Amino acid sequence: MALQAVLGRFVTLPAPDPTAPGLFRLAPPGELERTLVAGGFSDVRVESFPMVWSYGSAETYWQIQADIAAPLHALIGTMEPAAVAALKAAVLESLDPHTDDGVVRLAAVALCARATA
Repeated sequence: MALQAVLGRFVTLPAPDPTAPGLFRLAPPGELERTLVAGGFSDVRVESFPMVWSYGSAETYWQIQADIAAPLHALIGTMEPAAVAALKAAVLESLDPHTDDGVVRLAAVALCARATA
């Protein structure tokens, strides 16, 4: 589930700036390595660690994202209550394939790096 995809059904989102700071800034293959080398590091090693984000419920996921996901938080502040309710319903529905016994589980990959200064 991509929160951005659901948001895009409600508003036109600007194309993200690939160089702007953000949670996924270093996600493109090789980007973390390039950034560390450009910063003067050598012997750069990056490992991927698959993980699962678990939320006690879809409602918990919504509350967390509404508080910390900048695009969602900003959008909610501009919407009428009925529109926020429709957006929330769409987000919760998008979580259905990732929900088992009420618990939402979303696959993710963490990148961890080590390098020599």
